[in-house]
Amino acid sequence: MNFRGIAALSTIGKLYRILNAKQKTAFTWLIFLTFISSITDLIGLAGVIPVIGIVLSKTYYDTMVHTIPVLAHLSKEQLLLTLVGLFFMLIIGKNAFGLYINRVQVRFVQNMFVSSSMNVLNKVYNRSLLDIQKDTSNELVNKLTNLQTSLCSNAAISTIILINESMVFLLTAVIV
Repeated sequence: MNFRGIAALSTIGKLYRILNAKQKTAFTWLIFLTFISSITDLIGLAGVIPVIGIVLSKTYYDTMVHTIPVLAHLSKEQLLLTLVGLFFMLIIGKNAFGLYINRVQVRFVQNMFVSSSMNVLNKVYNRSLLDIQKDTSNELVNKLTNLQTSLCSNAAISTIILINESMVFLLTAVIV
């Protein structure tokens, strides 16, 4: 019996095994940053609750002012504008961090593409001349580009997305 989660962990393990030491370190940092990104996603979702609470509930303002006395000098409208401004800044910061993580992911995949292409080239050149002549140059180029692009982009990015979504669901389950 094969569960999707077990297959996903198996895929992550297989991907990790083909990485060199430098790539393993980068992949570990990428997973850590993805975890932090998952936490910022939850903080972003939680940041909208006070804004909605003040808009929809007549007593939420009183509860908030009673809980956080520093806010007592603000009227309901001022507090709402302040919370919307803070929420806006939080979303901008969260998205900027997400763009940084996306940049790190792209660099990781590019590095993985180059190193795996070099490994394939080394294997091609370690073959005898007769074996190389069996394949046309187009076939060799297609193997280098198509297979490596597929491996690097699909496997690495899908794995990172899977890790991110798993962390979001896990953190949501823990909080709820």
